[in-house]
Amino acid sequence: MSWIIYGDKGSGAFAAEAALAEAGVRCDFREISLARNEQRQADYLAVNPSGKIPAVQLPEGGILTETLAILLTIAERYPAAGLLPEAGSPARAQALRWLSFMASEIYPIVEIEDYPSRFVPEGAESDALKNKARPHPRAPAHTRERGGRPVAAP
Repeated sequence: MSWIIYGDKGSGAFAAEAALAEAGVRCDFREISLARNEQRQADYLAVNPSGKIPAVQLPEGGILTETLAILLTIAERYPAAGLLPEAGSPARAQALRWLSFMASEIYPIVEIEDYPSRFVPEGAESDALKNKARPHPRAPAHTRERGGRPVAAP
């Protein structure tokens, strides 16, 4: 059995697809159209009850969700691909720091901007939330603010 990636073109599923390609590993891509709201359909919810993408079916079976977990699993299973620096090295610690930063700080803001109605009612509230989120991931680290103070990237 091969890896199966569930996602939409242009979505966060690209990271898993790219990591597998870098590792020289074949995978199948199952398109889950966000535009058609397929992530909320019963057949996909059976794969990932949270209704988010990506989800990955591992070669031995079982489903893995959360991009960071997927990327770490791929890097761990294919160390010769060099997707992460050597375990225990200072470079590895920094790579894990940046991966964690992306997963915990950047990706949630992108989700808010792309899907504000997941957080507030559609209309003026979702438009305001989207507009508030929009500049954050794209602004230089020294210009972003949180709680009245600049936020520096790790």
